[in-house]
Amino acid sequence: MSIVTLMLTPWRARNRGWHWLAIVIAVLAFGGAIAAKLLLHKADWWIASIFSLGVGEAMLWAFVFPCTLLLAVDARQLRLPGMLRCAVVSLLVYALLSVLLPASLLGLAGAPFDIAILLLVLCCLGGLLFQLLPRFVAPMIGFMPMVLQTLPGRLSLPGPTTAGFTAWAVPAALLLLLAVIVRGYQLLHDGQPYHRSWGKPLLLQFRHLAGRNVWGGFAGGKMDATRQLHDLPDWLRAGADVRDTGPHRMVRSLRVAMGPLFMPLTVGGRLKQWSFVLVPSLLFVLLMALQKDHDLRAHTLSLWGRSSVFALIWFGAFGSAMLAAMAVTTVQQRWKKINAELPLLALLPGMRNAAQAKQNLLWATLGPPIFIQLMLIAMLLIVDVTGAHLGVPGMLLLLLAQLGGIGFVLAGILATIGGRPLSNWALGLLAMLGYALICISIFLPATSGRGMQLGMTGNVVLAIAWASLIVALLWLGRRGWRGLQQRPHPFMPNA
Repeated sequence: MSIVTLMLTPWRARNRGWHWLAIVIAVLAFGGAIAAKLLLHKADWWIASIFSLGVGEAMLWAFVFPCTLLLAVDARQLRLPGMLRCAVVSLLVYALLSVLLPASLLGLAGAPFDIAILLLVLCCLGGLLFQLLPRFVAPMIGFMPMVLQTLPGRLSLPGPTTAGFTAWAVPAALLLLLAVIVRGYQLLHDGQPYHRSWGKPLLLQFRHLAGRNVWGGFAGGKMDATRQLHDLPDWLRAGADVRDTGPHRMVRSLRVAMGPLFMPLTVGGRLKQWSFVLVPSLLFVLLMALQKDHDLRAHTLSLWGRSSVFALIWFGAFGSAMLAAMAVTTVQQRWKKINAELPLLALLPGMRNAAQAKQNLLWATLGPPIFIQLMLIAMLLIVDVTGAHLGVPGMLLLLLAQLGGIGFVLAGILATIGGRPLSNWALGLLAMLGYALICISIFLPATSGRGMQLGMTGNVVLAIAWASLIVALLWLGRRGWRGLQQRPHPFMPNA
């Protein structure tokens, strides 16, 4: 076991696309630390530097290095003790380097060495433990800061610059280390490590992500809607409503064949589907209300009313963005996988000719997501009239965000079924641009009463960005529409 082998093992366990992501994270983390040292002319500059490095370390240990544990699982299942030792020792070596190297550099620059080590250890262990926790625990972690803020006593811990910091940081680091060891041991000694369930570590999802990036994996890799459906417990699987399907209702039949996002559901199935969105949203509203006042009996209803107005705005706008991404990626999965599923859709009874098939397919794929988008627009209008009072500019920005989601659905689905899809990276960049613009368009109306304004230059830049996105979506949609018209049949997989 040479040192070269140990240093290369984590990178061999990850594909090349993630190598570049790791480099970008490391450069940004060290760049932020250096910028804090040079630009912050005060004694506690090192806090910002450690924060920058800590965030980078947490991301690396949450999304890059944990895949070495999957290599260790494979080695144990194949009875290869040498590979198993190499994977485990390699993780230990990178753990030491991740802590000692940046802490030493910070110490040479004047930061307290012991505090730097403690904070970096907490970040690394926290990132690794995130992937080792059960899948159902991971979504709850996002609510932990809000839960701590709502506690009546307000949990207050000494910061890095106070004397009592090590009194709680050392036990916390030891507790995280113990949790990592226990969960890692359970993963390695699991009798069925490849069986995915909600009680298994979140880390196992990396085994099913194909492609050079996450967007590509969801669009055409192994992590498709079928596998996601099988991973759900039986009590969470939405039931399809197959009534009124058949040759006389081709659009409804195609919706059933397209999967959970498009299919007609029973009342219970619809409630199960929306529970993934409504339960976290309602919890968010409740926690926001409790942060403002802890007197539940006297103020809960009024706080709920004030907080829910803006929570509904965020829910409607972000729901539009997520719905657009899910609709486009679901259709991409169907048309990118080369198997028998897609051609079988062309053999459904009552499909008739190619022109009728194209028309039915457009109604089946575009109808459900656009209908939900229009319902979200109606909800935002009602919220604005009844309680938000955002004014004409704020409401126009929110409507623009909703229309952007509709445009992304139209352009993405037309490009896919028309045989003219963008590459994974191009579509991902377009989606990130749209998501950023939607975030800005939500943030400005929600904070307009707090002095948050862009100014003339900012408004011009925002208008140019939205115009560029609209032009790109129009070009993509027209490209897909022309491709669909030239196709002899719509149910042809994209190479």
